[in-house]
Order: sequence, then structure tokens, then C-alpha cells
Amino acid sequence: MDPITIERVLQEFDPAGLVDLDAKAGKLRISTVVMDIELVFIMEQAGHPVRLTQIERIASVCCGGCSG
Repeated sequence: MDPITIERVLQEFDPAGLVDLDAKAGKLRISTVVMDIELVFIMEQAGHPVRLTQIERIASVCCGGCSG
């Protein structure tokens, strides 16, 4: 898994998108506003195809304080 390449491709669609790898859990974490189906396309473009069923959305814990 190449988080740097995935983030580069993601940011073509969502300039604020972030990617990191949770090595302990073995999961890729992606913060983005793109829809799940778009994320499938982005991952494929980055050379890491995933199925829609492999994407798990979790609620944001953002309080909004940083950006107003």
C-alpha cells in the first residue's frame, strides 16, 4: 500500500483529502468529501483497486473549531 501515491491521486479530486496507514490495524484511513463510488475510482487510479464493500464510513469527530 502506498499512502503517498493514493493521497496524490485523491487530492486531484479533493484538495483537502488526507491519507494515512494505521499499521497496527492494517487499515488505510482516508479523510475526504468524495463519495464512496468516487473513492473506488480514485483507489483504482492510484494502483490499489478496492471493492465498494471494503469501504467503511465512520462519523467525523471534528468539532468545527479549527475552520470556523
